[in-house]
Amino acid sequence: MKNRNYKFFGIGICCFTGLISILSSAKPITGWYPDTGDIPVESDTWGNGDAFSRPAVDRQLVFQTLGYCYLTESVSVGAQRYNKNELFLIDDPKADRLVTRWTINPKTTTRAELGIKSYILRPPASISVRIKNNSTKELIITPELFEVKTIRDCPSASWLLTQQTLQPGEEKELTFDYNNYRCRQGKQTERPDRPLFPATASLIITGLQEETDNELVLKEYTVSYSSPERPIVSGLTVPDRVFANGEMTIDLAVRGTVPLNGVLDLEAENCSRVMWRIRLSNEQKQQLAKKKRLQIVAPVPWYLNEGDYRLNAVLNGYRIKGVSGVFKVENDRQPGFPTVERKVHNGQPAMFVNGKPEPWWGYAGYKWQPGNATAFAKDGSTTFCIATTIGAHLHQILDSTWIAPGKYDYSQINEYM
Repeated sequence: MKNRNYKFFGIGICCFTGLISILSSAKPITGWYPDTGDIPVESDTWGNGDAFSRPAVDRQLVFQTLGYCYLTESVSVGAQRYNKNELFLIDDPKADRLVTRWTINPKTTTRAELGIKSYILRPPASISVRIKNNSTKELIITPELFEVKTIRDCPSASWLLTQQTLQPGEEKELTFDYNNYRCRQGKQTERPDRPLFPATASLIITGLQEETDNELVLKEYTVSYSSPERPIVSGLTVPDRVFANGEMTIDLAVRGTVPLNGVLDLEAENCSRVMWRIRLSNEQKQQLAKKKRLQIVAPVPWYLNEGDYRLNAVLNGYRIKGVSGVFKVENDRQPGFPTVERKVHNGQPAMFVNGKPEPWWGYAGYKWQPGNATAFAKDGSTTFCIATTIGAHLHQILDSTWIAPGKYDYSQINEYM
């Protein structure tokens, strides 16, 4: 994070959670939306918001760290239903990685459920997971999607995907088609008859043998997304090297129809996280639709960290098929960090930044999308709070930053900041 010139600080909460707060007195972020400013775009009345895209095949570290997984029963209910219901990280004998072992010894049930705290921000094509059944009985695996209640003024619902079976001793990748869903609970007439996003998933296991250890080994959790059929990117030329706070010339060429009513973006990703987005204006989309080529000279954001980036074309939040542009960012900024302290000021506890009292009122969002911080700052918020998690936490808004023993990943915080 060396290239940030925001003021921010961390506060410990409940041992494993913190807040990163960005104070809006610093230079605002610009350059995401050259046509519309930083205000996010809703896709429809029940839209999925304006979140960045994810890779078409989005492999996640869900079962390589217990920070993403949780047993859905409360402690008291779990004690009534199970002699044992435990999750452990173990070494994968087939690869240099950790995987999750789930051991279930039921008392009074043949069912168990594992929650996955990883947000799915828009409708996927499928969800897959590789599982080995080390039990002595056939087991049935059913994914369930839970809608995350955000700013929508409508009832939430949960949705079941089509179940699949695993024989004793069998290991295979189970792929669940998103389009084969049915409502489990909560659907009412005043809302769409389909899942709304963002959402999280869980795995329901049925067919467990009572008073016996049932064991599963879980790995390779993947969310796949469909790409638009048209257009196809035939060329995306960028310089080999660019400088933060400089300019970048981008030459885009496509084949096929360019939908003028769609939202067309160019997204620069680093470590699989989108750090910069250029939204094409209506005029630019019209030129691309007519000539199939477009040149853009874009200001490179001052905040980009040094490293390797990939530029992708995105339509309505889904990555377009074809080529990408690859470039390297150099940034010699060294803004450093502020000194943040808690002191008593006028008889009350207060936050001091670089020795001065900092009056603030803040905003913390559960529905992450570009423009959140800027939009609230325009309405008077001085502090944007990002809740961070090490391991698992009840209110898990971001992915765990602790991905393995001695390994940490702060790229999602960088993306949101």
